[in-house]
Amino acid sequence: MKFSSFTRSDADQTRENMGLNEFVARYSEPPRILVVEDDPSAAQCVLILLGKFSCAPVHAALGRDAVRAMEREQFDLIIADLMLPDLSYYDLAREIARLQPVAPVVVVSGLIDERAVTALNAVLDRPIWYVEKPFVFDVARARRMFEVLKIRAPLKSEILTREQAS
Repeated sequence: MKFSSFTRSDADQTRENMGLNEFVARYSEPPRILVVEDDPSAAQCVLILLGKFSCAPVHAALGRDAVRAMEREQFDLIIADLMLPDLSYYDLAREIARLQPVAPVVVVSGLIDERAVTALNAVLDRPIWYVEKPFVFDVARARRMFEVLKIRAPLKSEILTREQAS
């Protein structure tokens, strides 16, 4: 399983590459998170949790819905079930790799087998986190995960203050 973190120097480099105005526009909004889950109760649980962390979740109940959503916009994080009725985990991973080249992925599933893990790592070639169902909501663990995935650079006010100082 691959794991990496986004450091402060990465945020500074991202800001330099994008330009200040684009950076402020992109990172001053709530994180956009795609939730791909066919089980209504599991989806509702995740959507409520994300709302509590001031995220902007988009729900897709089917793999094809997720593909359409990924074609329309770029997401900051993708949370996906492995077992969908219309797409295999391999097909979904290929679409994520094609349409969302940098979004971190959290896989939520009741069946995480070695073949699936190997295939996802090979296809996505990026950090992948795995959460096994049924999961127990743990506030401390959720906060740590959001800190690790926090690719939201400094707040808009901090950036504007730096700009005025320059």
